[in-house]
Amino acid sequence: MKKTLLLILILLVCCLGGLSQKINKSNSDDAALKKLTSHPSWEKVAFKYDKFKDKTQIHMTTLVSGAPLKGLLMVLSTAFDGKTAPKDVKVLISFISFNESKLYNDERSFIILWDDKRITPFELKYDDSERAKLNYVETIIYAFPIEYLKKIGEAKSVEMQLKNTEFVLKEKQLSLIREFYKQLFLNP
Repeated sequence: MKKTLLLILILLVCCLGGLSQKINKSNSDDAALKKLTSHPSWEKVAFKYDKFKDKTQIHMTTLVSGAPLKGLLMVLSTAFDGKTAPKDVKVLISFISFNESKLYNDERSFIILWDDKRITPFELKYDDSERAKLNYVETIIYAFPIEYLKKIGEAKSVEMQLKNTEFVLKEKQLSLIREFYKQLFLNP
């Protein structure tokens, strides 16, 4: 299980690092926005199986607050050996914040409410970087067990709070979460 969680964290950091580097290297907001919204996991579930390494990666990116380059993105991701996820697979939920100042460097409390039930995933990593036009890009990564993902996907309502930022997941986002969960146990 520790090996799987480490593999997921490494893949996520590489994926998110690549995504934020692409955005940071963009010369304009328009170019950055185009790179962001053309990412394979933008507003859909991206499934990738490498038959040579026998490894699967699943990612999903959605905007939960604000505008794409002046708000908060939520990314779900996981990675595991084989085509089907083990029952104890961990899912990483990450937030990428684009703001004129650092919002989450001092406190990153994260709470999920689904149908009035409460969970608090544990934080794995925080990173921030500067960018001339956007000023700051912050990435916060949390982990939680797969059963939470299923419960969130089945919920009638899901609210989240990251420090002082509160948002409600829309039906489209809940549908993406359900599709993400389903992809864990399908054989391509």
